[in-house]
Amino acid sequence: DYISIAFPLAANETVEKHVSFLMLIRNVDYSKLLPPIFSNNIPDRVRKYLEPDKYHPSDNREIINLATLLGNKCLDDLCKIRNAYEYPARHLRFKIQTAPLGALQALHGGVGDCTEYAALFVAISRAMGIPARQTALFHFVQSNTASRPNHDAAEIFVASLGWIPVDPHAPEHRRGGD
Repeated sequence: DYISIAFPLAANETVEKHVSFLMLIRNVDYSKLLPPIFSNNIPDRVRKYLEPDKYHPSDNREIINLATLLGNKCLDDLCKIRNAYEYPARHLRFKIQTAPLGALQALHGGVGDCTEYAALFVAISRAMGIPARQTALFHFVQSNTASRPNHDAAEIFVASLGWIPVDPHAPEHRRGGD
């Protein structure tokens, strides 16, 4: 689960907070997962991550058709999730957006930043029946001094492992941009 912290501030007011946290990092070798990875036995607390929402319209006919097309090419769940993962990077051109567009606008426009890559992946995954959620995180590089999350990625739920991080904006398959 995630925590959200808000500090209501008046104009020109500042606040300084120090937060400490413990982070668990694990490596998952997806090739070791045996089919079926995803089951119909989804915990109630996870079911909401199958539902469509504003930025992940997994009930939209175009998204459903795309998910079906990508899934029909597969004999197992790992192939389905790989196709959903690779689709945004292969079909979207990277361009920084000033506001989130969501999966459908990214699909129609063919452009987006990490937010749209993640949104499209989540919508396709949900349409395939795979619980997925979009995440915001810090993406640090040498010159980065981010004070708020500055990268969007996603997670899929695997019953035997829990939430698994996925970054559909990974560079190896990206089309155009940085």
